[in-house]
Amino acid sequence: AIALPSSGARIGLIEQLQNLKVRAAYKRWDSADGAAVKRAAPKDVLRIVDDALDVFARLDVLTEMTGAGQNLTSDREGQKGSALKRKAMLETGRARQTWLKEMTGVYKSGMDIAEQSNPGTLHIQCAFNWVIGHLVLGKTDAAGLPLEVWFERLRDSARQEL
Repeated sequence: AIALPSSGARIGLIEQLQNLKVRAAYKRWDSADGAAVKRAAPKDVLRIVDDALDVFARLDVLTEMTGAGQNLTSDREGQKGSALKRKAMLETGRARQTWLKEMTGVYKSGMDIAEQSNPGTLHIQCAFNWVIGHLVLGKTDAAGLPLEVWFERLRDSARQEL
C-alpha cells in the first residue's frame, strides 16, 4: 500500500502488522535469558520499533495524499504510542524521558481524534496510556486535572463499554 497505493492493500492491516512486529520483538527480548542477550538485543528491537514508526509516518502521508479518510486515526495513534512505549522501556536516562514525552503526546493525539470523531468519547487505550505516561514522568496532573480525575473518567468509560 505504501509503495503501490493502487494495490488495494488495507491500511488497517498494515498498521496491525507493524503493531504485532513491535510487540513480538519486545516480548522475545523481554523473555530472553541472560544479561548478555538482554544487552545486545535491544538494538534489534529498537530497529523494529523505528521501522514501524517509519511505516506509520508513511501511512499518514499516504492517507493525506490520497484523501483516504482522516490523515490520522485514533487507532493508528494508539499503535504509534504503543511502539514509543516499548522504545521508552528499552532506553534509559534522557532518551527514556524523551520517548515517554513523545509517547504521551501521541496518545493525547489519539484521544483528541476520538473526541473530534465522536464528541464525549474517550479512547480508553489512548487515555489510559496518556495518564500512565504522566504518572511515570512524575506529574500529578494532566490537561489541568489531577490524575485521579482521569482515572475516574477511565473507570466510568470502561463501565459504559462493558
